[in-house]
Amino acid sequence: MKKTLLIVLVLLIAAGCCAGLLIYKNRADQTSSYLRTETLLYFWYEDDNISPEGARYAVMTKKENEPQPNLRRVYKKAETGFEKISDELKSGDRIIRVIQIYNPEKAEETVNNESYVTELLRKHNINFARFESRIIDNAPSVSVIQGVDLYNDNFYSGLLENFGEKTIRDSGGEIYRCLYVPSMTAAYDMIKVTVTKSGGELVYGMRDHDENITTKTYNLTKDQVNGLKEAFENADFWHTLVTDNTLGSDGDRCVIEAVKNGRYHIMDRWATDYDRSGRSGAKECYEISKAFRKLVPIEDQYAFGGSFSAERQQNEIKEEMMNN
Repeated sequence: MKKTLLIVLVLLIAAGCCAGLLIYKNRADQTSSYLRTETLLYFWYEDDNISPEGARYAVMTKKENEPQPNLRRVYKKAETGFEKISDELKSGDRIIRVIQIYNPEKAEETVNNESYVTELLRKHNINFARFESRIIDNAPSVSVIQGVDLYNDNFYSGLLENFGEKTIRDSGGEIYRCLYVPSMTAAYDMIKVTVTKSGGELVYGMRDHDENITTKTYNLTKDQVNGLKEAFENADFWHTLVTDNTLGSDGDRCVIEAVKNGRYHIMDRWATDYDRSGRSGAKECYEISKAFRKLVPIEDQYAFGGSFSAERQQNEIKEEMMNN
């Protein structure tokens, strides 16, 4: 009798577990179904003769909680005719976001391009949630730093000039630079690595809360430089979006530049603490900037304090050093 009761009890527990799993799965499926699909319409000026206004288009789709695709995937889906993509833009209940990739050297074409595409969307009765800020991909700049727009360009350039920095785009060498700017404080810092035959040279620039500016220089081994390069490769840096067009009133900004074999690219992210964001490129930006910080002696780095990514990175680096 006892044996029979035990068997019945086990079967009841098993049935309960199965029912619980089915309920969990159904809830998960329902939650997933609530996530709307975003349609991303990318466009850019390419050539006067390629299409009206010289525009190319690419349509990508993603769920609301997914990161944006990198530009390498966007360019692979390039189309010359808007009619080819208009039906896709109209299909389904979707949030349509419009993103322009532009080249500052083609300012006039950029303006024409923007108004032309806006009119096309209206003509085809395609409603879009918002017109995104323009983003740059591998475009030249006359400023110290290639900015995401004119405001950021001048702002970041001014900070770098305080450390005596120049533009690295046309340097002819291999250079990596990271500018870290927390909000609501006068403090910020910069780490620049110039690759040499023996390894590299690192310049660490720091401005403290009292607006005092200092710079220090260090020699790096080849292994140290290779560690930094590995972080760039792991993040697929050269194909990341320049920005995800996200900006808040608090948090921090991290701007990473690199030039190698004549190619220049930049990544600009707000609030790089990716555990809270999950945004496109935020995690990659965090990991690259941490790789920069590993090259500067902890005792020489500025202690930002507060809930900044830099402080978190510094604590992680200290813990790694203790464990090793």
